[in-house]
Amino acid sequence: MKNETSRQLARTLEIRSLSAGDPFIEPAQEINDLIARRAYELFESSGFTHGHAHDDWLRAESEILLQAPVDVTETETGFAIRADVPGFGEKDLERPSIPNGTPNTSSEW
Repeated sequence: MKNETSRQLARTLEIRSLSAGDPFIEPAQEINDLIARRAYELFESSGFTHGHAHDDWLRAESEILLQAPVDVTETETGFAIRADVPGFGEKDLERPSIPNGTPNTSSEW
C-alpha cells in the first residue's frame, strides 16, 4: 500500500527549474555576489588565514540573509508565498512579474 502511494506521488511530481530569463536569477546572483564579497572581507580581516573559507562563507550568509519563515503553496494559477518579514510592510517588498511578464498586482504572492 505504501509503495502505491509513493508511485502515485512520483507520477504527479512536477520538477520545476529556473533558466536565465527567470526573474529570480539576477537577484539570486546579486545576493551570491554580496555573500562572496563579505566572505572575502572576513578572509582578509583574518590576515588571509587559509582553512576557514567555509566558516567565512557561513558567517557572511548569516550576516546578509534574513531567515524569515516562508510558506509556499501551489494554487490553480501559480504559487502563493507568505513570509513574515519584521519591519517591512507589503508595499516595501518587491514582487517580480509572473512568467508571462505581467506585473503581479495580487496581494498574495
